Amino acid sequence: MIHGERKGYIKAQLQKPDDKSIPSYVNKKGRWSRSYGLFPFDFAIQMMHQQNHGTMVLVEGPRDALRLLNYNVPAVSILGTQSWSKKKIRLLEFADVDRLVPCFDGDTAGKEATAKILPTLEGAFSVHPIRLWVTARKIAERKGVPTKEVKLDPGNMPVSLIRNLKRLVLRTSSNQ
Repeated sequence: MIHGERKGYIKAQLQKPDDKSIPSYVNKKGRWSRSYGLFPFDFAIQMMHQQNHGTMVLVEGPRDALRLLNYNVPAVSILGTQSWSKKKIRLLEFADVDRLVPCFDGDTAGKEATAKILPTLEGAFSVHPIRLWVTARKIAERKGVPTKEVKLDPGNMPVSLIRNLKRLVLRTSSNQ
């Protein structure tokens, strides 16, 4: 839903299936996600406005956004790096978002999403990226395990990191 109008849909399993041949998400066919694929846009914007600030967290997948929203962190899923577009930037601007906190997965895809998307945000928003792969490396070092064993994304990161993210959202909101 974008401004009360259904633009597309996704269907998802509550948890990622162990069998990689089973799709985790199914999107409505068409190119709607490239133009309007910010999930759940209306709900997240309403939460941001109710909290009286202009900061939104960007994540990769719908489960990531839903988890953060559950902790009262305004977040939208971009529905995949390949669907990022200038139209999505305009939707966020139109909704009075002025600060973005990109918080993409701590894997290779998340690094690539950060590298691709951050330059497109310059000039339009104040940007405060979270680099979960750096946090994963620090956790791995502290635990004495290989970094590849610590997988962080907004859908599975510890609640303590979500609280830190929420403080960042509120702190960046008050630094107008």
